[in-house]
Amino acid sequence: DRRLWPRDQTELYFLLAVLNCLMAVSANDLGYPRSAEELIRAGWAYATVIGHRPLMAHLRLELAGIAYWDRPRQSRDLAQSGLRYLTDGPNAAYLHLEHGRAAARLGDAETARRAITLANEAREREHSDELLEIGGEFGFSRATQHYMAGSAVIEIPQAETVAIDELER
Repeated sequence: DRRLWPRDQTELYFLLAVLNCLMAVSANDLGYPRSAEELIRAGWAYATVIGHRPLMAHLRLELAGIAYWDRPRQSRDLAQSGLRYLTDGPNAAYLHLEHGRAAARLGDAETARRAITLANEAREREHSDELLEIGGEFGFSRATQHYMAGSAVIEIPQAETVAIDELER
């Protein structure tokens, strides 16, 4: 006589995906990127089952961040795939910048510059969801946006002045 109703099940899967994402961030920060990737994949399964597009985008973003250091091509592709799930708001801006940062590391300066412009445009478009309401690890401040833009631009040869401007903001 005990039953999980679909609404309850959706909330539970959402919370499990969020928890997996938070554990992945901690695992990566502690130096366990492979464990972090496994946790993100588990979170992806929950987010996919409930079709929560902003959460799916955020999980792609986290995975792109892990891949950036050793696998910039994969990082670029993951960030780009995250944009299929979220196009507006702060976290879409974050996806654009992660894409641009990886592109800059791969030597594609034009894509990196375009990503910064697209990030600014995405942030200006109205968007709200449960992740932004949670905030913290699931938010993206303007200061962090300028930091990410600066870290993308610094990878571009002879763009130090632009990078400094972004980082000072």
